[in-house]
Amino acid sequence: MRKILVCCCLLFAAFCSPAMGQTDERDRGIELYRSGSHAESVSVLEKVVEADPTDKVAWTYLGGSLMHLGKKDEALTAFRKPPGGPDYDGKFDKAFRVTRRPPTGYTPEARKNRVNGTVVLMVEFKGDGEIGFVVPIKSLPFGLTEAVVESMRKTKFTPAVKDGKPVPVIRMVSSEFNIN
Repeated sequence: MRKILVCCCLLFAAFCSPAMGQTDERDRGIELYRSGSHAESVSVLEKVVEADPTDKVAWTYLGGSLMHLGKKDEALTAFRKPPGGPDYDGKFDKAFRVTRRPPTGYTPEARKNRVNGTVVLMVEFKGDGEIGFVVPIKSLPFGLTEAVVESMRKTKFTPAVKDGKPVPVIRMVSSEFNIN
């Protein structure tokens, strides 16, 4: 019985250690992003997503760092990589909260053409309470995407707080349009 327990513990340690190491590296990459060390963040997070291509959070913050480095095409690729969008990216003392988002209505052209669908954006909610980058991941025609981006830029929120300090977070935001 003791041998079985020891074997189980060793197997558990063998399988969990790499995953835990990846999580530690991902967290380090996110902290580098939050501290403004975007080139270092890219270096760390590229290794994380190479080891685990399904890590949605790592892809999201890799995309964010690439945006800050002016590499928009690479950032879009990273943002689009993980299926289903980002997962929760850590524990906060206080999560960010949207307090006001102006509504986005149909543009006359979109209404005339009876456009239905969803605009999807990756949005940086900065620690200073400002909106950072706003990147369309899925667009709609006739000015709808631009209207949603403009609305997002006017959004008010309280920033996330971690270790007593406001920190930036990146979230996927969607706006649905249904003319029916």
